[in-house]
Order: sequence, then structure tokens, then C-alpha cells
Amino acid sequence: MNFVSGEFLLFITTTWLLFLALPVRFRPALLLLASYLFYASWSVPFLIIILISTSVDYFASKFIHSNPSPYKRKAALSAALTLNLLILGFFKYCNFFLESSCSLFSILHVHHHLPAHLNIILPLGISYYTFEAISYLVDTYRGEKPSNSWLEYNFYIMYFPHLISGPIIRFKELSPQYRIPLVNPSAERITKGLELTILGYAYKVIIATNCSAIADPIFKNPSAFPVLLNYVAALAFTTQVYFDFMGYTHIARGISLLFNIELPLNFNHPFSAGNISNFWERWQISLTRWIRDYVFIPLGGTRRAYPRVLLNLFLVMLICGIWHGAGWRYVIWGAYYGLAVVLYFLYRTVRSRIFAKHENTVLENRAYKIGSTLLTFSTVAAACVIFRAATLPDAMAMFAKLSMVPQGLSELLYALQGHEMKWVALAAILLACCFVGPWAEKMYYRSTITLPVFYRVQMATACALACWLLSASGIAPFIYFEF
Repeated sequence: MNFVSGEFLLFITTTWLLFLALPVRFRPALLLLASYLFYASWSVPFLIIILISTSVDYFASKFIHSNPSPYKRKAALSAALTLNLLILGFFKYCNFFLESSCSLFSILHVHHHLPAHLNIILPLGISYYTFEAISYLVDTYRGEKPSNSWLEYNFYIMYFPHLISGPIIRFKELSPQYRIPLVNPSAERITKGLELTILGYAYKVIIATNCSAIADPIFKNPSAFPVLLNYVAALAFTTQVYFDFMGYTHIARGISLLFNIELPLNFNHPFSAGNISNFWERWQISLTRWIRDYVFIPLGGTRRAYPRVLLNLFLVMLICGIWHGAGWRYVIWGAYYGLAVVLYFLYRTVRSRIFAKHENTVLENRAYKIGSTLLTFSTVAAACVIFRAATLPDAMAMFAKLSMVPQGLSELLYALQGHEMKWVALAAILLACCFVGPWAEKMYYRSTITLPVFYRVQMATACALACWLLSASGIAPFIYFEF
């Protein structure tokens, strides 16, 4: 069921009322049952697949923890990881492999009997819960205590607020919260939970959906639109994907607080980042942290020779791109970010050598901060074009238009003279949405913290009604549901 739907609102309201009514000892079972029902509403067969993989993971972790033989422990870890990766690989990457192989064989004029495509449906959330399962198995192998019971581990994987699109949370972070009695959430947690949920719906319904209406027609045929509109479309989708995913995360965190369970922050104003490395420390924080701990550090992290460190950085961003989706544009998207991160680290090394002890002075310079932030944002916006385009030729068509800078400037000057000013105003609004986050957050809390509860409730009700009215005709699922 779509998070932005009346069906989900009924589901979450019923679950929460039952949660409050039931004795404390039955609440984890209620949430687990609700999680099963939530996923079964998408697909019952895929629920069976999750239950099989979680069973294997649970028993493998118990064996890894209790067996004294290093060889057997490693073998059990390898077997469990292989199963998880095979399931992920089959459902997510099988068709990509088949299509790429058939294309290669065709180019080489090699006869083959491989099908070009299989009718495979991608299980919702498979990339997220697979990464959580891997972190659980590896942490157990490293010495962490495994789950006390099969039901406890299933709760960790299946807990519905984070099941579909994260945040990617560690077992040791989530399990202590439901091992203890799940008492009623405090008034502060309920208030914060409702606030996050309503803000999440506002981000999705009011901002992301309207940005989609701007970007979609232009991305379908960029060559048919002026250069200026192609820039507006790229900016609109950059804004859309941010508020779409942040909206989901806010809803997930908010709903979870209503059940007295806290999920980690997943965004920290990433468009305010002054470099591409810092952007990834702020964007989808749980994924970045997972890749650092389970890929980058095992590859050697920063402990290797400098060329190897740069290679490791490129590889982890390439893996991040492949994790997002099956297709060459995701490979290129990951490689693009890998190259951007490598170039930043090379630049940082050169900068340190040039400015030496004056480097901090340069970094604190206001003009430098603004310039580096705009450069980082432009780098991200270009990556969003690759991410959004349906095919690589579509992405190339968009970039071909964006590369016509003189024509774009001419169109901008024409618009500023009073012709088609709406596009300039729209671009300004989109940029404001991306960059005023920290300021808006401070102003929001400063202006509402002293308001009586009655007025805060009225504001929240008005925002909720606006979301409901705007979503009356139906809202597309969150972008990251497909991963």
C-alpha cells in the first residue's frame, strides 16, 4: 500500500489504536503482524521469500556466534551472504545481465540461446533489507551478539516503517528499543512523530509531486524544449528526488515514534554541503555509513597507499550506483560520483600543499563557501539528470541541451526582460526549496516553540488538509520504492 493513500492512513490509525489498547507484552507481536500484513498487501509470494532468507540469516548467525571453529564460522557467513546476494542478484540484476549479454553476443555475432528478458518483478525494499541482513551477519561474525529469537530478528527486518526504503539501521541500534517493554510514547514523542509525519506528507505531496509535474514532460523529450526549460527541468527533478525521499524518511521516522521506536536521521541538509564528500555524509546517511563500514573499510579504507585509497573511493561509489538500480545508466551514475569524489580528494591534497597553514582561512572565506556549495550542487544536479533519464540516449539528449550555454543565457536574458518570467521565478523558487532548509528549520522552531498547543494543532491540521486535498487525485509512489 502506498504511504500516501487512504488505505495506509486507515492501516496506521488502526495499528496505533490497537498498540495503545494492548498490554505491553503483546505490542511487539502486534507490530510484527502489522508488518507482515503491510508487505503482504504488496505481494504474498515476496513475503515468503523474505521469511526464507531471514530464517537462513537467523540460524546462520546463531551458528557463527556459537561455533569455535574460524573455518566453519567463515563458511557459514559466506553461505548466508551468498544466499542474500543471489536473491538480490536474481530479482534485481538478472534481466540487466541477460540484456547486456545478448547485446554483446549480437555485436560479436555469437549464436546463443539466452532469453533477452525474463518476466521478473522486483520485490519492494529488497536492496534495503538485504543490506540490513548483511550488516547483521557481518556484525555477528565480528563478535556482536546475535538475536535472541527468530521473531526478534524478523522484527528487525520486517518492521514496516523502514522496510521499503530505509533508513538502513543496524540490529544493535533497533533491537534494544523493542527488547524492553514498548510502553506508551511520551507526549513529546507523539508530538514529534506527528510533526515529522505531516512534514513528510507535505514534502511529498506539495513539493515533490509538483516538481514531478514540471520535470516529467521535459525529460520525456528534452530536444523539443528550449535550453532554459531543460535547466528548469534538471533543477525540478533535483528538488523532487530530495523532497520525495526526505518525505518518505520523515514519515517513516514519525510513524515509528508513535510506536515509541526511534529511527536514525537520514538527511542533514545535503544541498548545503561544500564538497561532494560532505554531500554524501549528509545525503541518505544510513546508506553512506553502511558502504563505509562494510565496503570501504574492508577494502582498506584510508590505510592503503594513496592511489589505492582513490581506487577504493571510486569502487564504493560505483557499488552505490549499482545498488540503486540495474542498468547502464546506474553504472554510469555511480562511476560519475566515483570520479567526482576522486577528483575532490585530489583537489583537497593539492589545496593543502598550496595553502598549507592558511588552508583553514581559505575554507572559512564566504566567497569560497558559496562557490564550493554551488559547484557541489551543480555536480549533484548533473548526476540527477543521469538518474532521472529513462535511457542513456535520453540523458545524452538532455546534456546536449544543457551544454548550449550561450543559447541558455540568451533565453534567460530574454525572460528577464519580461518575457516568460514565470520560468525564472520558478527556478528561483526551486533553488529556495533546496537551499533555505537550515534557515527555514530554525525559523520554524523559533516561531512555533512558544505557540500554544491549540495553534500548533491548527497549523498541523491545515497542513494535513492541504496534503489530503492535493492528493485527492492520487499520488505516485515514492521514487525509492523501486530500489
